[in-house]
Amino acid sequence: MTPAHRKCLLLAVLLLLPMSCWESARAQSASQPGTPKPKSIPSDPSPTAAMNTSVSNQLTGTWRLVAYQEKLSNGDTVNPYGDTPQGIAIFEPGGYVSVQLMKIPRVSFPSGYDRATAEQVKAVHEAYLAYYGTWAVDEAHNVIVENIRASNQPFLNNQMTTQRYDFDGKRLSLRFVFDNHGDEHSVVFVWEPSCLNRPNSCGTAVPGCVLPAANFN
Repeated sequence: MTPAHRKCLLLAVLLLLPMSCWESARAQSASQPGTPKPKSIPSDPSPTAAMNTSVSNQLTGTWRLVAYQEKLSNGDTVNPYGDTPQGIAIFEPGGYVSVQLMKIPRVSFPSGYDRATAEQVKAVHEAYLAYYGTWAVDEAHNVIVENIRASNQPFLNNQMTTQRYDFDGKRLSLRFVFDNHGDEHSVVFVWEPSCLNRPNSCGTAVPGCVLPAANFN
């Protein structure tokens, strides 16, 4: 072996020896009892992370309307969007919500919008409900808090609603009271998961639903 080869071999031994000792010390430390475990990563304090509760996870997604009823201040129960309304609600995991609701049969302008009467315009306006905003779940009180930012119905703009929820795993019922210019209405929404949530388990068409009796208790 030449002197140059001996120098290279000696250099390799000097480089590998400290690494071998460090690996041996780490293995021995890990095997000893009472060795402190690495600290876990703290939870994400962002608003999106705050939505990741058990109920929020179950409600996040797209829902199809099954029923809608209102109970007026005089005790009468009405179906302002007909007996078989259509609607959709989207509870976005980032905390945003969008709701669309339409009366069936549809209301339209028989002679076109340009020739519509004031009564026809009013009927079309009242036959549709749309709003968007933010949502959050208060599991301690079994309510969903919605902050409505904008709606086609002016009385809902900038309203914050507290909706009591009941979820049996199949249907979601939401009950709350809104103030329409001093006239308080109790409202019941009944939703079920949309086919958009589970595309492999639904048929090609969604049949109409019979309006169930509302429970305002």
